[in-house]
Amino acid sequence: MDVCRLPAALEHTPFAEPHVPSGVLEGWWPLLAEAHERLSQIDPGYQVAQFKEKFGALRLYIRPSDSALSEQVCDIVADLERRAQSICERCGQAGVLREGRWLQTLCDEHADGRAPMGHRDNLFNPFGLNR
Repeated sequence: MDVCRLPAALEHTPFAEPHVPSGVLEGWWPLLAEAHERLSQIDPGYQVAQFKEKFGALRLYIRPSDSALSEQVCDIVADLERRAQSICERCGQAGVLREGRWLQTLCDEHADGRAPMGHRDNLFNPFGLNR
């Protein structure tokens, strides 16, 4: 799996800009394509500051072209980040947050024996961190 290359569907989008730090595996690529589709409908001039996996969760940092669109952009980002919590970042199948040296959202097939994390009140922000 290649973290650096993106699928053809994202080649000519703000996600593929050379200055954008990135790092997500193939399982979350459909979410990035959906992000582009939804964001470009409300804000064709949006910019991607960064996208990555952090603490087993998808993180999207998007800049709207107009601050009046911030709430709508935040709603889309929050929806996609929340949905990524149940998608294996390697293959796109159903997954859960897994324990290990670093946290990852993985399906049983890609878990390599890693146990699911115990119940958290807020899996979207499992450590109570502010972004």
